Amino acid sequence: MDFINYLTVDQRIAVLTTLATFTISVISVVIAVRSLKVTKRSIDEANRPYVVASVVGNVGYRTEKLLMIKNYGNTGATIESIKFSEDIAEEELLIEFLNSLSGIFIAPGQSFMFTLNKPRENENVTLVGEMAVIYKDFKNKFTEKCKLNSKIINTNLQISSDSLSEFENKLLNTLHNNNRQK
Repeated sequence: MDFINYLTVDQRIAVLTTLATFTISVISVVIAVRSLKVTKRSIDEANRPYVVASVVGNVGYRTEKLLMIKNYGNTGATIESIKFSEDIAEEELLIEFLNSLSGIFIAPGQSFMFTLNKPRENENVTLVGEMAVIYKDFKNKFTEKCKLNSKIINTNLQISSDSLSEFENKLLNTLHNNNRQK
């Protein structure tokens, strides 16, 4: 510190200016690096896959509940596994469907659906709990935890086609086909 006493006023100003310029440069570099990291993270999140599971109702000729696994992201992903929090072992077809998706590539916007209507029965598979979809893109691994409750979707308004007259069935089919063509 003694050397400062030997400096002229102009030299002191020059030293302070140099220190201030150096400090501002370091702060600018730190801000730029942080900004680049935030930008990279934003780009990665915007372009990554988002594979989620949900229960949806499909209203058409026959209303049914579906388990849908869809990629809402902008890039494809490979599904590694799907795990359900509750015991669904009694639903063999659902277990087979979930297991068959392991190793499958799912493109952006693509979805896989499984009907929750039991074949040859007038009941639905009930899904209540959390489903984890584990998937990866070309460099990262992701896990989406999806809460499912198939009891929320009401399909009780559906009418069995067996209970309709021939005219009502034809009318329903015509309306259904007309809506598909629009």
